[in-house]
Amino acid sequence: MEDSILLDLFGSLSREIGDVRADLSREIGDVRAEMRDGFSRLEKSQAQAESTLRRAIRLAVRDARRQRERSAEFDRWHAEFEKRDLEFDKRHSEAEEQMQELRLMMKAFLERGGNGTH
Repeated sequence: MEDSILLDLFGSLSREIGDVRADLSREIGDVRAEMRDGFSRLEKSQAQAESTLRRAIRLAVRDARRQRERSAEFDRWHAEFEKRDLEFDKRHSEAEEQMQELRLMMKAFLERGGNGTH
């Protein structure tokens, strides 16, 4: 009789162990599926982040190139302005000299009497 109790107990334990193993296998399968899904989402997120980063770098490079072009254009414009400013100053000085000469000539003319007969 003890043998039959032991056999029943052993059979019962075997079934419980089998059930626990089955439950653990299901849980492990579920965890593995969740991990695969998580890795899939992570890979997708990483790909999106890399894509965004590449786009941001591309836009930053494009903006830097445009800024260099604008700076170069400004430098050309500024150099042309400086050149014109110097030309204006030169012509202004020449005009001032001519005005001074005209003043002196007018003064001499008026001092002589203005009618040109002297």
